[in-house]
Amino acid sequence: MKFEKSFDNRQRPIWALYFIAIPLFLLSLFTIINLESFTHPQSFKAKFAYPMVVFAPLLG
Repeated sequence: MKFEKSFDNRQRPIWALYFIAIPLFLLSLFTIINLESFTHPQSFKAKFAYPMVVFAPLLG
């Protein structure tokens, strides 16, 4: 089958890196964007951005 050939042993580490790196990149980008909400601590985004700043490096 064509699908099984595309996921042979040589390409599996590459796909694993994509599945890990892309979500972590998006998470870090979202965290950087939310850093501006610390200037307005009353906002809802500030309550959400603080856990993102704490947990994003732990996931990486």
